[in-house]
Amino acid sequence: MFASMSEKADRSPEPAPGGEGEGGRRPGGRVDIYEAAPGDARMDVWLSDGSMWLSQQQIADLFGRPRALVTKHLNFAYRDGELDPETTRIKFAQLRDEGGRTVTRGVFHYNLDAIMAVGFRIRSRPGALFRAWATRLLQDHLLRGYTTNPEQLLETGTGDLHDSIDHLDRVIARRKALRMSAR
Repeated sequence: MFASMSEKADRSPEPAPGGEGEGGRRPGGRVDIYEAAPGDARMDVWLSDGSMWLSQQQIADLFGRPRALVTKHLNFAYRDGELDPETTRIKFAQLRDEGGRTVTRGVFHYNLDAIMAVGFRIRSRPGALFRAWATRLLQDHLLRGYTTNPEQLLETGTGDLHDSIDHLDRVIARRKALRMSAR
């Protein structure tokens, strides 16, 4: 599904003009690759601030549907109050070739909440695969009470591993305390 790449900020999207993304957030994170199944199309996924970020076109490619349909579903989610645009989208500058010249355009990127909102509305085989992947991940997290990414732990070194172990110790202590208070 996701495979980490060792490349970091050198592959990152640049912030929109003004040096930062909307809301004053500066992009920072890493690029991962999403592949629904071996041999399927692969996609760069920008990971930052505890979420992944995709443009509307990337979301359309992910679910195998037209970009206009993604726009429609995002607008419905914002209109219905399911999503907050201030927290689920950020504008990054992207270089584009237009008529033989390179121009910089601000392009919205959407976080995992927005991607999931679209994914649960779109009917397509890639959408079904993504929903199945997300559901498995959530079920695993709910059953175990935590989620780990072994590839990321190996990549980031023992400092993050120790932080993760400390976090797990706190989770286990809370679970024991809850069990004891239930008796």
